[in-house]
Amino acid sequence: MGKLLKQRAYRAILTKANRLLASDPVNSNLHAARIVGCRHFGDHACIAQSYDEAKPSTALDLLREVARADALRHTGQAQEAARIRRALFVENARPQRRITLLTELALDLLAASQLEDAHDTAWQAIALDPESPDAWALVARVEAATGRFEEAESYLWLADRLGRPSLPLAIARTEVLVSSGDPHEAVTAALRPTIIQRKSLEHTILRYQAFLATGLYAEVLDDAHETTWRLGNELWHPHLMAAVGEALALDGQAEEAGALAVRLAATCPESAPAQAAAQAIHRHLASSQSHP
Repeated sequence: MGKLLKQRAYRAILTKANRLLASDPVNSNLHAARIVGCRHFGDHACIAQSYDEAKPSTALDLLREVARADALRHTGQAQEAARIRRALFVENARPQRRITLLTELALDLLAASQLEDAHDTAWQAIALDPESPDAWALVARVEAATGRFEEAESYLWLADRLGRPSLPLAIARTEVLVSSGDPHEAVTAALRPTIIQRKSLEHTILRYQAFLATGLYAEVLDDAHETTWRLGNELWHPHLMAAVGEALALDGQAEEAGALAVRLAATCPESAPAQAAAQAIHRHLASSQSHP
């Protein structure tokens, strides 16, 4: 399993962990490895199922807690996610890892509508490493989330000049463009994603949102075939289910869209955004059926 973890072969990790757990269902390390795979797929229910079994003192404690925080944020418990992330930040001294943790903490706080705390967290990343493009990309995301799009663009400009392109910077740029109401430029980049961007759930979700904002739902469906295959032939992340479900509804694929909306609502019963997304899919279906 260690070799697969080093290779980040998440699909193989999940397959192997599930197979071995069938004969050793209380193995803490196997549950921890399963959580790592589930996090990559955005399967938050799977994370919750294995969390208590993946007891502390395994070699994967950090990834276990990061995955739990991710699951909590996306299932309507963003404040608890932020609490976990703060503790992880205190315990981890590597500068680049700390910037990553601060980025996720800021996103937890935004999800919890704690905008001032998210702003402070973003600037904490700048104080930690003012030469980091990823830190400035985080500031841009927080500024965009609070409607300060010109400021967000200026911080992206600064991030561009501090280092080579990175996945966090690409995510920030796409998010700023989509949230500012100008997704066309985001679509231009979305049509030619890098391999790393294709493998990123977060970037994939933003690409799909850009496509949907410009009416290119067919692009979502075309790309979703590869994404679904890569994720083990199933979609788990609520935002990914929402985007693909909306595209299916707009394309008139009522049965598939309806099934995805039902799964989305059942998977995240305590998440207001997920419930709203499921209802939006049903509205698209109702609209398409009334205007054939």
